[in-house]
Amino acid sequence: MREAKNQYAPMPGVPALREALADKIELLYGRRYDPGTEITVSALSAQGMGGDLLMNINRWRGQVKLAELKSDELKSAIKPLKFGEIEGQYVELFGPADAAPRKAIAGAIVIHGENAWYFKLMGDATGVEQERERFNAFLKSVQFK
Repeated sequence: MREAKNQYAPMPGVPALREALADKIELLYGRRYDPGTEITVSALSAQGMGGDLLMNINRWRGQVKLAELKSDELKSAIKPLKFGEIEGQYVELFGPADAAPRKAIAGAIVIHGENAWYFKLMGDATGVEQERERFNAFLKSVQFK
């Protein structure tokens, strides 16, 4: 237990996986992110998943100060995104233009096996816009085996 060897993954993800992601991003895109503070890997049970897709998108919307969507509005707010043969959902959320600071999220959710995987780029709107292309390229490189 003292060596953190139990059934619970560290909340931001397994350190070796975060380090490998930082290395891959640097190799492919020439940008280094701190795996200790800037990369989080989440895989949750798809059954518990922290709520359904609408609940998760609305949680992210709240994080950038946007109003919640109703269920009939969800389809127009998300785009399908392929992870190899697996289809996930992608969303871009930009907070109100008059918000200070204006936040934004580019995010994807994919169900693979019994897990829901969340990929989220969050920060000030300008930074997210600048990094969106690299983030999307990273998402396209994700493979599940």
